[in-house]
Amino acid sequence: MHPAWARRGIGTRILELCEQAAQAEGFTRFEMGATLTGIPLYLRHGYVEGERIDLPLANGEVLPIVKMTKRI
Repeated sequence: MHPAWARRGIGTRILELCEQAAQAEGFTRFEMGATLTGIPLYLRHGYVEGERIDLPLANGEVLPIVKMTKRI
């Protein structure tokens, strides 16, 4: 994302829409794998950090991922 678009509520709005759609289908628990930069957003919206894993990439590097969960 371009820095000029940061902190404008776009990520929050996308998250809210996804949660609303999931709730409408009867989901009561959300779970995702978050990159490190996404953790603060999810924490602000009631998610809890869980297991940390390293996701191997095709180029040999590793992407750290954190399991985030939320019950509604």
